Amino acid sequence: MDLRERILRRVARPPEQLGLILTGLVLVCLITGLAGLLDVQHRRDVLVGVADRSSPLAGAALTVYQSLSDADAIATGAFLTGDQAPADLRARYRTDITEAASALSTAAAGAPDVKTATAVAELTALLPMYTGIVEKAETNNLLQKSVGAAYLRESSGLVRERMLPVAQQLFRDEMVRLSVAQDDAGSLAWFPLTIGGLALIALLASQVYLRRTTNRTLNAGLLGASVAVVAALTWLVAASATAVGHNDAGREGGSVPLEALAEARITVLTARSEEALSLVARGNGQRYEDGYKQARQRLDGDKAQLGSFAAALDRIGDAPIRSTVESAVGTWQRWRTDHQQLRELDDKGEYIKAVRLATGVDTTLQEAMPAKIEQDNTGTLAADVDKKLGEAVGQAQSVFDDQAARAVNSLSVADVGIAILMLLACAGVAFGMAPRIREYR
Repeated sequence: MDLRERILRRVARPPEQLGLILTGLVLVCLITGLAGLLDVQHRRDVLVGVADRSSPLAGAALTVYQSLSDADAIATGAFLTGDQAPADLRARYRTDITEAASALSTAAAGAPDVKTATAVAELTALLPMYTGIVEKAETNNLLQKSVGAAYLRESSGLVRERMLPVAQQLFRDEMVRLSVAQDDAGSLAWFPLTIGGLALIALLASQVYLRRTTNRTLNAGLLGASVAVVAALTWLVAASATAVGHNDAGREGGSVPLEALAEARITVLTARSEEALSLVARGNGQRYEDGYKQARQRLDGDKAQLGSFAAALDRIGDAPIRSTVESAVGTWQRWRTDHQQLRELDDKGEYIKAVRLATGVDTTLQEAMPAKIEQDNTGTLAADVDKKLGEAVGQAQSVFDDQAARAVNSLSVADVGIAILMLLACAGVAFGMAPRIREYR
C-alpha cells in the first residue's frame, strides 16, 4: 500500500475527519477575524488620514488660493483711493498675506509628493516678490507718479498669471487625493465578508455532518460559534456602513460643495480685481473690462454651461449653506447692476464719480481730511459677496469635519470587537468538536 492510499484510508476514518473539520473551521474563523480586523483598521486609518492630513492640506491649498485672490482684489481697489483707502482694507490685505504664508508653511510640512513640494516652494518664493511690487505701486501712487499703475498691473499679473494657476492646481490636486481617500474609505469590505460567509456556511455544513454521523440534533459549540460569526459580520457591516454613511455625508455636504464654492469665490474676487484695474487704466482698461465680463460669464453661465453660482447651489443640500449662497447671489446681482452704471460713468469721462461708485471714497477731498466711506459702492458689494461665500465655505468645511470625525468614531472599537468574537467562534468550534473526537478514542 503506497503512502497516498494510507493517507486516504486514514482520512476516511471519522476521528480524522472530525479533526480536519476542527482545524478547517478554526482556520477559517481566524482568517475571518484577521480580515475583519485589518479591514476596519485600514478603513479607520484612511478616515483618520482624511480628517487629519488630507483635509488640512486641502484647506491650506484653498487658503493660499483664496488669500492671494483677495489680496489682489484689495490691492487694486485700494490703489484707486490712494492714502484715503480705509484702514480695514489695508489690515485685511496684511491678513491675507499672513494667512497665505502660514498656509504655505502647513502645505510644505505635509506635502505628500515632490510635485506638491515644488508648487509650494514656487509660491513661497513668489509671495515676497508680489508684496514688494505692491509696496512699490503704493509708494509711487502716493507720490502721484504714473509708474505706480504699471507696478500695480505687474503685481496683479504676477498673482493671476503665475501664482493663482499654481495655487489652483495645488488645491485641485489635494481635492483629487481627498476624493481618492474617500473612495477608499467607502469601498465594500468584500474580502472579510466573503470569508465570513464561507465560515458560516462551513459551520452550518459541519453541524449537518455531525447530526448525520452522531445522531445528535444540536451541537452547542458550533451553534455558539455560528452566533459569534453572525455577530462579527453584523458588527463589521454595521460599523462599515455607518462609517461609509458619514464619509458620504461629508463628501456630499462638505467637500463637493466646498470645491464649487471655492471656484465661485475666486471668480468673484477676479471680477473685483478686473473692475478696479479697468479704472486704474484711466480710459485704457478695455482688456480688464473684458476680463470682468469673462468672470461674470463664469459666475452666471448660460444655456450651454452652468455658472459657478448655479453649480454651487446644485451641489448643496444643506439648507443653511444654500441660504447663505442665495444671499450672495442676490448681492452679486446688485453689484452687477452697479457695475454697469460705473462703466457708463467712466465711459462718459466722469472718472471721479466712477471711482466713488467703485470704492465709496470721494477722492476730491483734501488728503488731511478723513475719507467718508459711502456704503453703496461696488467694493462693498463685492466684499459682501466674498464674505457670504466665505461663510458658506466655512459651513461646508464644518460639515465635512464633523462627518469625518463621526466616521472615525463609528469604527473606534469594531476591530477589537470583531477579533474577540472570532476568537470566541474558534473556542466554540473547539468546545463543540473536541468531545465528538474523544468519543472515537
